[in-house]
Amino acid sequence: MSATQTIQTGPTPTILLGRVEGDLSIQGWNQPQISVHIGDGGDLQINEADDAIEIVCNDDCTLRVPEDATLGVHGVNGDARIVNVRGDVAIERVDGDLQLRGLGQAAVGQVNGDLSVRDMRHDLAVENVSGDASISLILGDVTLGNVADDLSLASVVGNLEVRVGDDASLRLNPTAGSRYAVTAGGDLSCRMPAEASVQVSLTAGGDMAVRKFEQVVSDQGKAQNFTVGEGEAQLILVAGGDLALIGQGPDWNADSHGVDIAVEVAVQAAQLAEQVTSQIE
Repeated sequence: MSATQTIQTGPTPTILLGRVEGDLSIQGWNQPQISVHIGDGGDLQINEADDAIEIVCNDDCTLRVPEDATLGVHGVNGDARIVNVRGDVAIERVDGDLQLRGLGQAAVGQVNGDLSVRDMRHDLAVENVSGDASISLILGDVTLGNVADDLSLASVVGNLEVRVGDDASLRLNPTAGSRYAVTAGGDLSCRMPAEASVQVSLTAGGDMAVRKFEQVVSDQGKAQNFTVGEGEAQLILVAGGDLALIGQGPDWNADSHGVDIAVEVAVQAAQLAEQVTSQIE
């Protein structure tokens, strides 16, 4: 029989989860308490010590936590989803897919499935992803040690350091002082504003195409180095297969306008949905 338990906390608790034997779902809310729900036949252990709350669950586990909580997750046997938590989030291992939405900052060790991340206020660091990765709307730095399959990435405001085993598709708007370095084992395509200010270094094992920039760049050869605008950012792309760098026209801002606004709207929408759900319950 399923069970729910409520734990009173302050607004910024530290929550440590031991091994979760099923799926894990965590959602932040504006209540100073933790609600823990486990599936049928599950065993739940909760310990409070040294200003931290330790939770161990041997079944599917659903938590609602204060949105400014700090989370530490040891491991998840199934899929994991964490939404609207603004404190630091650290995850050692997820054996299924991992989805992160509306977080403050996150550090992840191993993801054995696919990774999906959207709307982060600060940095994202991931050591290894065994499947595909989709990353978008990150206001800090992004470090992906290894993505085994394909990567889709858009709108990273800070620095970018990524290694991809297969293909990579990027949409970037380089900011002054930032460094963007992506190495892909397969094909790599990148779109960015044609009026960007960036130093560009391109290396391809296959064909190379550079389009829609004012600079006259030859498609011959396996390497290209040139500067767009004042060269205030740095872009380094390396592809084992084909490589394409495409400049976007003045309508670029219509596609990627207002990253800060987009993140804020997404977070507010999540908070509103949580409040409505709480009122219904």
